[in-house]
Amino acid sequence: MKALIGVTACIDNSNGRFFVNPGYINAVYKSGGIPIILCPVQRREIPDILRKINGIILTGGGDINPLILGEEPCNNIGEISPIRDTFEIALTRLALQYRIPILGICRGMQVMAVAAEGKIVQDIQSSICHMQKSPRNVKTHTVNIKKDSILFSIYGKKKIAVNSFHHQSVSDCGKIFRACAFSADGIIEAMENIKNSFALGVQWHPETLYHSNQCEKNIFTALINEAKKYKEDFKNVY
Repeated sequence: MKALIGVTACIDNSNGRFFVNPGYINAVYKSGGIPIILCPVQRREIPDILRKINGIILTGGGDINPLILGEEPCNNIGEISPIRDTFEIALTRLALQYRIPILGICRGMQVMAVAAEGKIVQDIQSSICHMQKSPRNVKTHTVNIKKDSILFSIYGKKKIAVNSFHHQSVSDCGKIFRACAFSADGIIEAMENIKNSFALGVQWHPETLYHSNQCEKNIFTALINEAKKYKEDFKNVY
């Protein structure tokens, strides 16, 4: 049986439409998993979702509401979705408790940090461009990976090039994560769980790079493999 991977949906505030960019869906499917789109539900209903899936991808998208972190919004804060914030943070906290494998991408990594009581920078100030104008499948800056990390075992390299579409970043990874990759300006580009479950966040978008890059495909394969283990090891956990 294939692993079922929940993929969080974006919300178009202008018309109330839920959607997922096809890159996430294709990456899961091509890596041997079955993608299931997750739309926001009530907190009390989240356990029902987690009983059905074996892994989660927290997708990219708009900004996290700074009020959640007790901060006033800066001038450059982007579009927010309180419904999505509430759902994804609650989903992540419970998934971490259940030790369900998680891959957070861009905003998804920031959600993971907030769920773990970390902090994010509302608007990056840097000489390096983190919000590229080039196509999404073009790599525009480099990232240095810690050698003693799960991420290094996935990529097999200490330095990689990535694409970049974020103006916010994680400044404090929270209680159960550690930073494991940085851009040249010191921005945290990836973080991973320091506990005994697979939870990895990256600031770039591997779902638009995996077609032509084996290393980027490996990150989805790693999630699927961990989800299969979870499916077998914790099938009776509930």
